[in-house]
Amino acid sequence: MKNKKTHETELMTAQQYLLSQAEHCRRTAAETSDPFVAEELKRLAAEFERRAHAVREGGPTTQAA
Repeated sequence: MKNKKTHETELMTAQQYLLSQAEHCRRTAAETSDPFVAEELKRLAAEFERRAHAVREGGPTTQAA
């Protein structure tokens, strides 16, 4: 089957999605005039990047409670 996704392809897709969300948050943070919103967007971007790294490494993507 030509359309069958491999596990590696699915992981890359998840990683790319998370990194694109991080980039979007950082762009929006740079454009907003509210410093509190900007800081929260930067924090969210860092979380997306952390999760993308975890996906790449094959580790957990959630924090322990």
